[in-house]
This record gives sequence, structure tokens and C-alpha cells, in this order.
Amino acid sequence: MNSAFQGLNRDRFDAKLKVTGRAKYTGDNDVANMAFGYLIQSSISRGQIRSFDLGAAEESRGVIGIFTPFNSLKLYRPLGREEGGISGEVIPLLQDTQVHYFGQTIGLVVADSFEQARDAAALVKVIYEPKAAVVTLESGMAKAYQPQNVDHEPATWSILESGASSIDDILRQAEVSIAQEYTSPIEHHNPMEPHATVAIWQEDRLTIYDATQGVGGQQRDLAAVLGIDSDHLRVICPFVGGAFGCKGSMWMHSPLTAAAARVLNRPVKTILTREQMYTATGHRPTVLQRIELGASRDGVLRAVKHEAFSSTAVTKEFIEPAAHRTSRYLYKSPNILVSQSLVPLDIAPGTAMRAPGEATGMYALESAMDELAVKLEIDPIQLRIKNHAEIYPGKNVPFSSKHLLECYQKGAERFGWVKRNPKPGMNQG
Repeated sequence: MNSAFQGLNRDRFDAKLKVTGRAKYTGDNDVANMAFGYLIQSSISRGQIRSFDLGAAEESRGVIGIFTPFNSLKLYRPLGREEGGISGEVIPLLQDTQVHYFGQTIGLVVADSFEQARDAAALVKVIYEPKAAVVTLESGMAKAYQPQNVDHEPATWSILESGASSIDDILRQAEVSIAQEYTSPIEHHNPMEPHATVAIWQEDRLTIYDATQGVGGQQRDLAAVLGIDSDHLRVICPFVGGAFGCKGSMWMHSPLTAAAARVLNRPVKTILTREQMYTATGHRPTVLQRIELGASRDGVLRAVKHEAFSSTAVTKEFIEPAAHRTSRYLYKSPNILVSQSLVPLDIAPGTAMRAPGEATGMYALESAMDELAVKLEIDPIQLRIKNHAEIYPGKNVPFSSKHLLECYQKGAERFGWVKRNPKPGMNQG
């Protein structure tokens, strides 16, 4: 940053709009003759839909149309990453009767008002043929597998010093070592504005207001799923309304809304409820991490072994790279092994959430470092300083910039670190 601007007050152009309530978010867009969509979601984790009972819903006041796999809207598969796509799902909605996870969108009710669409959706009855589902990390571990790569590196990556037979041997020979498991649950995004879509067709051209972090990718994927030329599609998102990763992908409610608007020949707005977002717009996967650290008695790391097992949907692979984005480079050690495995579950697809991989990985790695410090009877900050990496492990190049040592020093000063009771679990008052 230019020093001329440091310390000066600068107004954000959107600040006054936001604090005065004049910022127009996706769901705030209204046009004449607007209809409203409401998702129908599955109530089983796995199985097949046998039939829908739509009688009461179709007779409900204000209902314009109800779309299901038996009265579907034609949608195609989204683009792959290599094609510039950013879709959070790979299976287009309503094209078959299979249920892959609880909360999967299996229908859309469109009515004259949001309330009418919501109330009609509640009247829909679905008859399923359920199948056994695997929904917990523990029950799915037997089918754990390694992805083709993680951040363009092997799923299992390691460096070993000359003469070392394996990292396990190094750990066994270490003067001091710890071995621990850490688990973190699925975490969900809750941005200020839920996901929302407003679709407006003018002949063969679509204008869509969408809550998205990536307008270009959203445009490409929407065009592919709707089967139209991307030049005929305009995506508008002046204010994201909070995201933290869940709006970085295209989710299928968006093209579903657009497809309904095309068939009904009128604008349609779909705003997801908070409850619907828990299965329709991604989450941070649950992760089991096994960490082993070996060190000399003076606290110098000799070996770091970090294995991560994260949940992924059966329908779409998503990696929470907890080990690769932390133990791969954070501390210097002549022996490092990181590995990533995926546990396929019958759950909704995962997606990026603020600091994907780093947040979960740092929790485990730093907890392990603290436990090692206790065992060594070394100050946890001093242990980190002693093992601070100036050179990228395995690449043998210096970091272009790194200020962790300064952070340790400044943080310790401001928190009164030296005055603390060093015994773990004590109330510091």
C-alpha cells in the first residue's frame, strides 16, 4: 500500500448504502409479474422417489406450477473445473428419481407469492423407496480413498533426510514424541443474505440476479446447465450479502429457477431459507486428523506426520486439505509426511469455507504443538520460534515474506504472555 494513504480516512463507496439500508441485494430485486419459487427437499438420506402426491398443493391458492422429476425442467450437467466451471454440484436437478442425500432438492413450487409457494410445498407428499445410507465419518472409514492429487501435489507427500528408512522409524527414535487424534465437525455458512436468484427472460436472453462470489464462473455454468449461449446470459451481483465460500460455487437452485421462468414465461425469484441452505449450498467437511510429532529434548522437531481424513459426498468429490495446507510448510523439519484421504458419505456436497484446509489443519497442528510443548516443558511460543521455517520445506526456496516471528513477539507483549500461569487449563483471570 502506498504510504501516502496509510492512516487516512477513506470512505468505501458502498458503505453508506449498506448502513442506511439502501444497498440492493439479490433478493431485493423485484419486477412486474414476478412469481416466487420454493424448493422441495428430500426427507431421506438415500433411495428412490416412487411418486408425488401433489393434489392438495396444486389446488392451493396462487400456485402456478410444480416441477418434479415426473414433470421436469430440462437441465444439463455443469462444466468441469478444467472448462472454467465453478459448480458445487455435478448432478442436474429433477432429471431422475434418485435421492443421494437428505435435503436434496427434488422439486420446485412456483406461486404468486413466497408465502403461497412455501405453504403449497408443505402440502406435497413424497413416497420413497429408502435405502441404507452411510452418513458418519466413522461408518464410512472402511471406504476411505486417496484423491488423485491435493493442491497439484501427491495425496501423500513426504521428505526424508538422507539415510532415513521411514518417518515412522524417525518417530520411534525421537527423544520425545506425541501422537494424537483431532476431530472437527461439519460447519455451515450463514451469510447475511441467504442464497437467492431472480431470473428474467426476454425472448432467448436471460438476465439473472444471483448471490455469487464469481460472476464469470456463474455465467459459464448457468449457460451450460440451461443449454444456452453464454453471450445470451447476463449475471448481476452488485452486493454479495456475505459468503465465506458458499457463494463461490454455482448451486442448482439457480438454473432451476431460470428454467422455471423460461417455461412459465414470467420472472421467478427463489430465496432459500436458512434451513434449506444447510444442505443446498455446501458446508465445510468433517475431518479426522492424526498427528505425530517427534523432537529432540531441546524442542527441535525431527519428524512431523499429519494424516487427514475428510468427508466427501458420493456424488461430488471435495477435498478439505487440512494436512497439505499446514504441516506441509509451517514448521521446519528434516522429515515430514502429509497425507489426505476422503471418506465418501451419502451427504450433500461440501465446498470451500473461510480458510479451507488451513482452519481445520491449524486447529490440529497447533494443538499438537501445544501438547508437545507441555511434554517438553518448553514455552509454546519458544517451541514455535525454535522451529520457525525460513525455507519452504521440500522446495528449498525462501518465503517471499513471512512475519510469524514478529507476530509471536507482538502478540506475546500485548497479551501479557510472560505473566500467564503456564499450567494448561488454568484460568488466567
